[in-house]
Amino acid sequence: MHMHMKKNRNKILTTLSLLGLLASCGAKEGYVIEPQSVQGGSAFYEIFVGSYCDSNGDGIGDLKGIESKLDYIQKLGVSNIWLTPVHPSNSYHKYDVKDYYAIDPTFGTLDDFDSLVQKAKEKGIGVIMDMVFNHTSRKSTWFTSFAEAARRGDLTSPYIDNFVWSTKPKYGYTEMSECGGLYIESNFDSNMPELNLDSEYVREELKKIQNFWLNRGVAGFRYDAVVYYYCENNGGVISGDLERNVSFMKYLHDAAKQTKSDVYLVGEAWINDQNTIASYTRSGMNAFNFVTSGVDASGSAGKIALDGGPQDFAAGVVRAQQSIKEAGGGAEPCYFVSNHDQDRWGTFRNGLPYAEEARKAVASCYLLTPGTPFIYYGEEIQMRGIRKATEMTDASRRQAMVWGDPSITCVDPEKYKSDDQVTIGVAQAEGDGYSMLNHYRKVLSIRNKYKGLFRNGTYSALNLGDERACGFKINYDGKDYYLYHNCYRDPITVNEIGSGELLESVNTVKTAPKVSGSTIEIPAYSTILVR
Repeated sequence: MHMHMKKNRNKILTTLSLLGLLASCGAKEGYVIEPQSVQGGSAFYEIFVGSYCDSNGDGIGDLKGIESKLDYIQKLGVSNIWLTPVHPSNSYHKYDVKDYYAIDPTFGTLDDFDSLVQKAKEKGIGVIMDMVFNHTSRKSTWFTSFAEAARRGDLTSPYIDNFVWSTKPKYGYTEMSECGGLYIESNFDSNMPELNLDSEYVREELKKIQNFWLNRGVAGFRYDAVVYYYCENNGGVISGDLERNVSFMKYLHDAAKQTKSDVYLVGEAWINDQNTIASYTRSGMNAFNFVTSGVDASGSAGKIALDGGPQDFAAGVVRAQQSIKEAGGGAEPCYFVSNHDQDRWGTFRNGLPYAEEARKAVASCYLLTPGTPFIYYGEEIQMRGIRKATEMTDASRRQAMVWGDPSITCVDPEKYKSDDQVTIGVAQAEGDGYSMLNHYRKVLSIRNKYKGLFRNGTYSALNLGDERACGFKINYDGKDYYLYHNCYRDPITVNEIGSGELLESVNTVKTAPKVSGSTIEIPAYSTILVR
């Protein structure tokens, strides 16, 4: 293998000696983790609110519970938390909103929300909210006002254009008796009528909602289902109207920017095509990189630890960054492995040799990507949860966080329990210096230490000549850095090129890199950063 680093083995040896000394002086064996500020644009942490931490013993996670875990979240190394919907709702998942200006009483109060935002801010952590603007609850005031007008046949009512309706049956529409028999667009669920986003009243109200929460100190928003803002349902096959969706996203983006210039916005454009994802970023919003999510998707992060996967992943990272830059919206990639709608990846390669080490390699790879990576709560302790074919809910993917603390009584939503849920909670993982939790902390400490290097650096893939590994040259602030991931169970050797200064290493198998002549040996499933 050939790398482009100038020789300077003395610097490397000095760095390795220091790392070894730090490890030997530690209270316990484990990763050497340097405390770093989380400010400056690290990773985001998605919290499914009802399953995270229960503060009052009713079995439902709440805002005060999250506030009690801010020290844990800060120590993990994330800069922002994304809360799944917290508004009043009749469902456990809260994606059918009844009132956009309130907090569901099972989660707490507006005062609790304000306290969480303030306490998080004091620790350098921002809070972004889930905004469900494609549809509302059938029990929302918006819809009941619309239904009353429709029942009366009052086409002059200011509410009559709030929702998309038809007098005839159509795919994706539900006949609703409370509307006098009108058919209402509801592609997601019959209890989730879809808003008419061409209505000036609706648009102005959505702008007011954003401003209400921005003025309470939130850092930004995650927008649900942006592909379905405008869509066509042809025989059950739903396709989004790209141009109209992007235009509406830009409306939301511009409105939020007027209130908070540094607001963070990310859209859920669930598409497995990189060019289309990039097109959605023309709105100015960031977009989740679904192309690399999941353990089975083509080129996914989960395939990093498979033959050929590392190089495919590296090529995908570069392609994503380039395509989003070319789109011209000023957005960035957002990598992740899974979220609340997808099977958890804690089961990836279970039963095979080196399964946990392989998962650690996946984490190292995706947490050191350009833009902003997103972590799904529990991922850091290898929580599991797969939706079975017979299940009509995603509850098994949204289970109670395993703290290993009997005083936290958060229960699994809808009584779904994964048969093989992880049994090692946070308390036990804290005591293992090489646990997955401490692996995440190690990798994120490196990301935080170099601030803009990973988020804003320009990545180009290196041809290592070995399908078991991948590498990047990262140009940032006029300097070149080299990031190498060994995604295989045996060490790999790379030739030394560049200044030869080893900046960081993630020693996944408890072994440091070795220098021999003009080469560096990278241990199994480990990562190094060189300048």
